[in-house]
Amino acid sequence: MTQSHNHERTMEILAIRLRKLRQKARLTQRELAERAGVQQAQLSRAERTGRSLSTKAMQAIACELGTTLSYLYGEEDGEAAGSSSQAEYVPPTGPDTPRGLREIAASPALCEELDIQPVEWQRLLALELPSDVRQEDCLELLLVLRRVYRRSGRSSPGTEKKAPTFVGDEPGD
Repeated sequence: MTQSHNHERTMEILAIRLRKLRQKARLTQRELAERAGVQQAQLSRAERTGRSLSTKAMQAIACELGTTLSYLYGEEDGEAAGSSSQAEYVPPTGPDTPRGLREIAASPALCEELDIQPVEWQRLLALELPSDVRQEDCLELLLVLRRVYRRSGRSSPGTEKKAPTFVGDEPGD
């Protein structure tokens, strides 16, 4: 295949996967664009033609859709990252990761019990948390994020199944 043909194929895959994942997440183009901080017209063009946005914009879109840039660009086959099992996702544990998130990530049993999805990790990491934040506070933030998405009528991508319930997690809390 020629380089031009590869580029055209990549653009076609990007357009298809972007539209498919947005629809699967039950988001309109306007909603996704607002969440990712891009213009709706740019997102529309990307879905029609595969014309990519800036890397930063594409990363924000991938995060909102619970997937990776590699999947969107066709470098990975199969399902989107957001639909993979927790065991396939490696939570962040680097030195720049706040302490409480590192502690959660260090406990695979806790991650599995909570069924923390990649998009939820990304949202937690996007918050400017102090480096010494406690594990308990990070868990509380996770629950708040889940409630926000549940109350807005949308679940986070990949969290359509029933989320674990906790004491005090009754409707109306």
